[in-house]
Amino acid sequence: MTQPENTQISHLMRQIMRKKQQLIHQHLKPFGEITAHQIMALSYINQHPGAIQQDLVTLTQRRAPTVSVMLKRFERDNLIVRKIPSDNNRNKEITLTEHGQEIVRSFQQATTATDELAIADFTPTQTAQLIALLTQMNQHLDV
Repeated sequence: MTQPENTQISHLMRQIMRKKQQLIHQHLKPFGEITAHQIMALSYINQHPGAIQQDLVTLTQRRAPTVSVMLKRFERDNLIVRKIPSDNNRNKEITLTEHGQEIVRSFQQATTATDELAIADFTPTQTAQLIALLTQMNQHLDV
């Protein structure tokens, strides 16, 4: 493969991701300014009710004080509830409120819609080929 083809692949992948992010951002606009790290954290909490702050530090690869500020904002905005379990008074368990769940559902719907839009005129065979090629690319980058 020539250098220009390699560059074109990277450019197209970045362009596709940027467009997807813009569409998802527009879909989430009614909920205010939500960053990629915030939606990642909310989605994680949705999948892991009772998660603790350290789980989110690991997930987002942010420092504990940064995650703490994010969680305080989530509480202020009624997106999460933190509870101290009876068997461990050091770590607060985090769960989503109904409003937090609504944002995650909206994000999931937007993600599905943008994926469907991106491959709208693909045949099932083309979709399967794309998945196979992207999977292969992903595996090549596992080190």
